[in-house]
Amino acid sequence: MAYTIKFSDGSTHIEPNYTCVLGILAEVVGDDFAVGDEEQDGMVDVSGYQPMRRLVWASEEDSEGDDGSRAVATVRWTE
Repeated sequence: MAYTIKFSDGSTHIEPNYTCVLGILAEVVGDDFAVGDEEQDGMVDVSGYQPMRRLVWASEEDSEGDDGSRAVATVRWTE
């Protein structure tokens, strides 16, 4: 499993462990960040599977009713 965090400023981090992903999000975005529900992102990985994606917001409040326009990062993963 590989997790890719892409921030709205264009920076990217790749991590093999989801606990590390959560730590990076807390460090960069802040402790109040919110991670959204799973969404298909339309891409296919090297194994032919469709990777999953979750949006990340700076707070739960920012995520409410948002279509992703206020998201500060995405987390994608492949098996």
